[in-house]
Amino acid sequence: MDIKNNNNSPLTPNPGSFITGNGAKPLGGTAPSEAHLYVAESDEYFVKMKTTFTVPSIPTDTAGNYYLYLWPGLQSAKLGIFQPVLAFHSTYPSWYLHTYAIAPKGSSTPHQQGADYDVAVGTELTGVIELTQKTDNAYTYKVSFEGYPEATSCSQTWELPATIAWQYIENYYVTKRTQFPQEDTLLMKDILLVTNKGTLINLPWKSSTPKMVYTNKKVILPYWNQ
Repeated sequence: MDIKNNNNSPLTPNPGSFITGNGAKPLGGTAPSEAHLYVAESDEYFVKMKTTFTVPSIPTDTAGNYYLYLWPGLQSAKLGIFQPVLAFHSTYPSWYLHTYAIAPKGSSTPHQQGADYDVAVGTELTGVIELTQKTDNAYTYKVSFEGYPEATSCSQTWELPATIAWQYIENYYVTKRTQFPQEDTLLMKDILLVTNKGTLINLPWKSSTPKMVYTNKKVILPYWNQ
């Protein structure tokens, strides 16, 4: 497969800005739809995360300049975050893959990202974040989508490991329902979370999204979180 997407414009704001505090709050927009999971034990951290989801429909209203980011992610205590992102920018407008490694606060390490890659509506995607190397105070994670070129992946090394998992619909400058996909919800399924102590079986997801529904290995997030 070849790199398809020629969008190449920087994502502004970056995915994860709601969490890291680096992005502008969407003027007149909607709140993000999210589910998160804290690993409470002080000596436990994530070594792998996999989530499968399907590329949704194109919004019926692509006027203006708004962004949609759909992603699972792993975060550190210092607000670094790894994300295999499915992105949509209304000025493009098409869905495309965009992996991100956002450096923790206070780090001199630059952000990393993979090459963009166009994906068609209805394509099933599996985003993966995996700890590939560990030494004293150095945790290297790789972010990728299964089956896509290596150039679409990225890696980064942190001093602290990932301890918080997310399933997220993030949006900026969205002001109406028709700027979201036509489906009511996003299904994040076949969720695999592995820590240094083993695979998590019962996932106690939490959310500030009242309409969020979850069972073990599955999170259902509403697009229109009103």
